[in-house]
Amino acid sequence: MKPFLLASASLASLACFGPGLCAEAPTPALVAIHAGRMIDTESGKVLADQTILIRGEKIEAVGPTASVTVPADARRIDLGDETVLPGLIDVHVHLTANADDEGLAGETVTTA
Repeated sequence: MKPFLLASASLASLACFGPGLCAEAPTPALVAIHAGRMIDTESGKVLADQTILIRGEKIEAVGPTASVTVPADARRIDLGDETVLPGLIDVHVHLTANADDEGLAGETVTTA
């Protein structure tokens, strides 16, 4: 079994040598979001004129617009004077609620 694994590993390592033989991973999208205000949840302060730089699915930089370098190829989203609140997730749900018990029977959606 070991010779088979060794041969398989050797062939796999050789498969990507040479121009055009292996596909390159796509470059993650780069997005720069400008917000007039951002709430800093750690300090409790509202910060003005902030830029958030996102590469792929990860936040790469956050800070005052004047100090965050935005690459020329980044997609820019300008939120104007809007406020950004990081980490807000809507998780309000009633998994065990019964509409009849709470007087909401008339509020349920029905289709004819």
